Amino acid sequence: YSELIRAATGLGLERNYIEAQFKQATQIDPYHYRAYFSKLNYLLPRWHGSTEEALSFARQVSSKAPADSRTRLLSAHAEALIYTGEAAKKHLQQDSVWQTIEQSFGSYLSLRPTDIRMHNYFAYYAYKAKRFAVARSELELIGDDWDESAWSTEKFFNDVRRYVSSKNQKAM
Repeated sequence: YSELIRAATGLGLERNYIEAQFKQATQIDPYHYRAYFSKLNYLLPRWHGSTEEALSFARQVSSKAPADSRTRLLSAHAEALIYTGEAAKKHLQQDSVWQTIEQSFGSYLSLRPTDIRMHNYFAYYAYKAKRFAVARSELELIGDDWDESAWSTEKFFNDVRRYVSSKNQKAM
């Protein structure tokens, strides 16, 4: 169902189709992470929603999801995805936004410390937010177990790892 939502987003299908697929997915699994993430993507301003709608949806879902569910991270992902380019970097660098991301990931990863994919996302968001100490810590934990969904390419992952390492060395 989540793949149908993703395809429908790109095709510009009506919201009632998205909602029907979302309902099917969440009837099977009330906290189906990919279904919630796909719907969040649909609600982003660059697709078919607005900043307010995407953030409201994500915050509502995150507050109700079990603490050990990836769905609990939806508000952190929304904060990171709501803007693109330079606007995204500026948004992530705001203390209140970073606090949401750090608290969400910190809480979730304390319960699911072996979820390497989410460690990858946390490292990526920390890098974008210029929270280099957090990024470095996460990158050390990840080692060579980079995740394509977070970094896109191994080259980018390694470039970020070198960059973050140099930032921390200069700060010492």
